[in-house]
Amino acid sequence: MIQPSYYILANADRIRVVQSVTGDPAGGSIRPRVHLSEVETVVAEADPDEASDRPGRFEKGDVAGRPGGLVQGERHGAKAEAERRRAKALAASISKLVRSESPASWGLVAPGSWLPKIEAALDSGVVQSLSFRQAADLTHEPLASLESRLLATTAN
Repeated sequence: MIQPSYYILANADRIRVVQSVTGDPAGGSIRPRVHLSEVETVVAEADPDEASDRPGRFEKGDVAGRPGGLVQGERHGAKAEAERRRAKALAASISKLVRSESPASWGLVAPGSWLPKIEAALDSGVVQSLSFRQAADLTHEPLASLESRLLATTAN
């Protein structure tokens, strides 16, 4: 397996980017090795257009716009639509990052329920350089833990 040069860790609320770097993490010249370095973390903002999935009561207009009472709203799958929009927004951010950095290979780590949604929404050119996928939420893991999990997995 090719060692990805970037790992993008994502969940519904944040994207964390770490880079695979060869060298001594302490800055010395003692036996260089591959380690991870934090590049950036982006916290996703709540979508102001995100609706609830609960029905509501809305004013019903009459012929000339006169009030005519209230009508019961219907369930419309807003939660699924909000997840689809969030996955599409995450994929757009990831695609932009990958295009700007142009890594030869990169890895995507996201929770099992989000991984296929994000991957399906990625640009086709970006997917071609995707060399590693893992279903897990590692967005809050410390770098040392990430190194043992990710670098050991891709070294084989």
